[in-house]
Amino acid sequence: MKLASELARNILDRVTTDEQLPDPALGRRAGDSVAIRSRLPLMFRSASLIELATRVHDKRLMAAAVSWRWGAGNVLLLGPTRIGKSTAAAMLFRATLGRAVRDGGRDWDLADSMRWFGAEELSLARREHPMGRGEAPEVVEACSARLLVLDDAGWDRDPAAVSAVLAARYERGWPTVITSGRTREQLSAHYGAAVVRRMAEAGGQNPVIVDCFGGAPVLAEEPGR
Repeated sequence: MKLASELARNILDRVTTDEQLPDPALGRRAGDSVAIRSRLPLMFRSASLIELATRVHDKRLMAAAVSWRWGAGNVLLLGPTRIGKSTAAAMLFRATLGRAVRDGGRDWDLADSMRWFGAEELSLARREHPMGRGEAPEVVEACSARLLVLDDAGWDRDPAAVSAVLAARYERGWPTVITSGRTREQLSAHYGAAVVRRMAEAGGQNPVIVDCFGGAPVLAEEPGR
């Protein structure tokens, strides 16, 4: 808890969040951002970034959340339950939205298409979509989002929908933030090695892997820092 609180204070020095927008000229974007934030699970919509930070229990997850910017690659957050993987992904989403509201321009255009889906949500959407009517709308949205958060990968009963989404995003070079309570080996067994490779490599430059199961994370702090 102490670690999360210290990092939460530092966040305010590193990003401008959607709680820190005093300029009235930003009112239109700030108002429109409410609809974008509503794409998050309910538990992540109204809490402040400070509150969310107290729910992240590994500094590596926090570092991945606050350091991501447009142009960076995929983020793969792995670890046991209740360590804060999904919360860290929500912080990344919220901080990215806050900067877009502040800065406007291309950042706002990109943020407008951000989406959040659970892996099983996509699997269920495809199963329940009527035959002969094309792809499920949720799968289409996940493929076309300029930033997608894919939550709880590896727990979907049918991996086909997630595999299709990741393949489409890989071809487009668009970043995806993926959380999972499965190890990379378990994900490979579920989706296949090629799909897991897309999780780690797609989306642009400098992909980040934070493996709280014990693997060496890309954003681990250097000794003495």
